Amino acid sequence: MGKLTKNEILMVNIGSLSSGGRVLAVKADLAKIGLTTPVCTEIGEKIALSRRVEKHWRSVRFVSFSLKQGYLVQEV
Repeated sequence: MGKLTKNEILMVNIGSLSSGGRVLAVKADLAKIGLTTPVCTEIGEKIALSRRVEKHWRSVRFVSFSLKQGYLVQEV
């Protein structure tokens, strides 16, 4: 499998949650991915990326430290 490319569609698994994602930018070994649905997690959570190959999702990356930032939601 090749490197991630801009506008590529991925399945993003964060902890026990899954969400679709689109690669917004790629620079060296970093990628910015926009999620289709919000996911509640902690910074540093393990994530797995999957690509669509012949109508099936295939795991391409497992990253344990890549979730760097998001939006902090205050507890009500």
